[in-house]
Amino acid sequence: MAKDEIKKLLDQINNVLESPEHKRRESLWKEEAVYSRDKFRRISKPQSEIGGQVPVVADPGPTMYAKIFGFNMREYYTKPEVYLENYLKCMLSLYQMGDDTTFSRTIPFWLGTSFDASLFGLDTIYNEEDDPWPGRKLPLENKDALDNMELPNFEKSGLSPLAIRFYTELTDLVRDSGFNIAPPEIIRAPFALAFHIRGFTNLAFDCMEDPEYVHKLVRFLTDARREWYKQREKVLGVPTVKGQLFNDEVDCNVIGPNIYKEYAFPYELELSEFYGGINYWHSCGNITKMLEYIRQIPNLEMINISSWTNYEAAASMCPDIALEICLKPTTDVYHARKEHIVKVVNRVQDICARHNVKSYQIRAGSLQGYGETIEGDFAKIARWIKVVKETVNKN
Repeated sequence: MAKDEIKKLLDQINNVLESPEHKRRESLWKEEAVYSRDKFRRISKPQSEIGGQVPVVADPGPTMYAKIFGFNMREYYTKPEVYLENYLKCMLSLYQMGDDTTFSRTIPFWLGTSFDASLFGLDTIYNEEDDPWPGRKLPLENKDALDNMELPNFEKSGLSPLAIRFYTELTDLVRDSGFNIAPPEIIRAPFALAFHIRGFTNLAFDCMEDPEYVHKLVRFLTDARREWYKQREKVLGVPTVKGQLFNDEVDCNVIGPNIYKEYAFPYELELSEFYGGINYWHSCGNITKMLEYIRQIPNLEMINISSWTNYEAAASMCPDIALEICLKPTTDVYHARKEHIVKVVNRVQDICARHNVKSYQIRAGSLQGYGETIEGDFAKIARWIKVVKETVNKN
């Protein structure tokens, strides 16, 4: 039975939590965890506090583990028992690969890319073997529909009923185990979310032809986010803490820095004030030219620095903010020879040392099945971890 398997897995994690190796890893990270999706993300402690050590993290996606453990991706995102059992298996597997991943007694969950937009009427497309995708029918294909759009209801809108069911049933599954469940979150930043419900092409033309409408839309999404969290606090009884801003649509290959400054930045400042700070700002794209604005967000704890962003610019402009520095999954992980991995890691360390970056980690992010076999892909990830750990420990 799934419940028996979950209990066994929680017992295994409890044993790991008490191990010397876990305590070593735990010493690298700030106590306050960053829960984003079903991935491991935490803020590394300042270099001065951990003797110059550099935490190393690998990030295989659940679609990879689904092929190893044989679970159905649709069920992973729609059935709490299936999610919890396989999330725990995935995390144990990742931990055993030898990076600096740690466990927490707070277990997060995430319902997929479409969750935030579902609150505003976007459908979700499920797949047996892949992550869910946002639906194709745009809630704001007709821009005037914004006038009739209501603020989301925490208990009823979109995938909210599923999120509440996950939170409630997962809480029951871990009851009396010493573990607890993180509440559902909105993670997509307002301007990025506007792309999802208005559509990329439509919003791009809006930015050029109807700036007033874009501000009206992003204002609505910002206000809706605040209201959703206030409702969450009333319904679930959990306080609102520092937030997260996922901005994959903020990418120099998609928009220019002036677009970010005009339509995104002011509203992110508001949300920082609402949350009391932003734990994590994320974009998988190139944010080099946006960094001068992003770094001004008050109480910003950590920024994701993708492999498309200029590492030197990030280190020089944001030395006082924790950096999650990601390498390229293809050329720096799957296709990389040892000499190349060592060269890239040494370059990252040299850049961060020259600019006195106070806190950073090295991450192989968003890893998916890439080669002929999933076992071969995992072997390459394990090799990457080993080479990077050897390299950072030599310096």
